[in-house]
Amino acid sequence: MSSDTLRKLLASIMIARAGYAISLFVVIMLFRFDVANPANITGNFAALMQDLPLALVPVWAIYLSGYLAAGIFVFRSSQIALWVFGAAMVTDMSLWIYVSIQPSYQHAWAGTAQAVDMFFNILDLAILISLAALAYLRALR
Repeated sequence: MSSDTLRKLLASIMIARAGYAISLFVVIMLFRFDVANPANITGNFAALMQDLPLALVPVWAIYLSGYLAAGIFVFRSSQIALWVFGAAMVTDMSLWIYVSIQPSYQHAWAGTAQAVDMFFNILDLAILISLAALAYLRALR
């Protein structure tokens, strides 16, 4: 597999990851603002999302935009992708830490939600490592 194919594969994974996160954001915002509840959000997770301070909504939207932009930058071979993704990931992790220390968080995740959350944290770290490797390889040329 060529390096160009690997770069495009990484960009596709990043854009798909951003798409999933954006769709989750939209579903939660529809619920949070009492527009609709397409995912049937109930129980402890519903309480956690209702208690989410509105000031965090733009922060959430910004890091999602960063994930999407970074994927597009990788697809276009832009060297800024690593920095954009890194900033989005730091913002994401900061928000995640804030939410995870809330008392209602411990009871919010039901079923496989914790495994999905862990999967995306690992995926984000793998993407960051891949972007750093790409930047390093570019620097060697």
